[in-house]
Amino acid sequence: MSRARQLEAGRPLGIRYVRGDAASTDWWDGVAYDGVLCNMALMDIDDLQGTLSTVAAVLAPGGWFSFSVFHPCYPGGLEGSWSGLPSWPPEHGYAWEGRWSTDGKGIRDRAGVNHRMLSTYLNAVLRAGLVLEELAKRETSACHLDRSLPTSRVGRSRC
Repeated sequence: MSRARQLEAGRPLGIRYVRGDAASTDWWDGVAYDGVLCNMALMDIDDLQGTLSTVAAVLAPGGWFSFSVFHPCYPGGLEGSWSGLPSWPPEHGYAWEGRWSTDGKGIRDRAGVNHRMLSTYLNAVLRAGLVLEELAKRETSACHLDRSLPTSRVGRSRC
């Protein structure tokens, strides 16, 4: 974060960097955010519902939340995931949910990952009081063999 702050100081864009637990508002000063971006991290966060509740709490009315996750439904391999690694442990299927690692392969081995069904993500968004505005999958090319990366845009209730 120090590098990001250094870049902001050198060329101010009005960005304020804050570090805190995504599943808690302990770090929050009460000033609402216009938007929250979560790029490729929800599957690494254990407390999904707590995180989405925090997002809903810190957003200004009409604010936006955009997140991306690896599509959770691919078994891996050439016909599978975008990374070539499975989305869940090989001994389990798509409906299994839980924390796991990729047994010595890449960042998912070092950091671990929470496999969740797509419906789990979407239902957690709704339970947090956010309003789903759009669900999109990245357009694929022949080189990706339909290794899609879903992205979502959700907003805070206009109330």
